[in-house]
Amino acid sequence: MNIITLFEKGGLIMYPLFIISCWAIFLISKKTTQLLSIHIHHKKTNTLEKIQTHLQSETPPNLNASFPIDNLLQQGISIVKSKPTRQQLEDHLKSIYESEMYKLEKNMRIILVLGEIAPMLGILGTISGMIHVFKSLNFHSPNQTQLLTEGISQALITTQTGLFLSIPILLIYAILHHHIYNLEEKMRHVAYSLIQFAHKHNHV
Repeated sequence: MNIITLFEKGGLIMYPLFIISCWAIFLISKKTTQLLSIHIHHKKTNTLEKIQTHLQSETPPNLNASFPIDNLLQQGISIVKSKPTRQQLEDHLKSIYESEMYKLEKNMRIILVLGEIAPMLGILGTISGMIHVFKSLNFHSPNQTQLLTEGISQALITTQTGLFLSIPILLIYAILHHHIYNLEEKMRHVAYSLIQFAHKHNHV
């Protein structure tokens, strides 16, 4: 069965399912590229050494602020060197952390919703198809069993398609969410390390 035949048999619900698949592929590709570049950049980063080196250096840290941990380090070290109070430092670091988490979690909720709505649309298409089948049946026809079987088979195409889309979308969402959680933990560790080093060196 080719794509055109699938659309013809599945009915109108196949079009929103197709839009969902395209939208999900775009968002997942974008998020995967973002997280992969971050992972590669931070793979060999020794956070504690970076904090210690930059706090003891007079020159500003040369870090790539487009990556979350580097940005937290860069701004955090600059704040530490201005000798704020502990509360001020914690507030600044919290603000940076929340800003970076917003960037990391952007579009993740949409991916989740797309994965959850696909099977629902599939079921809706099946129910609509079943209603259409029963309405078009002529119970006086000798071939009614065959017509009913073919009709149900076609009606189930949308449910199959919805599940076919939903399962990989939700699986990939879980993997991406796991990577974001790991980055979240690393950023918390960086923020805690900054506060501890600042306290140890009497910056706060």
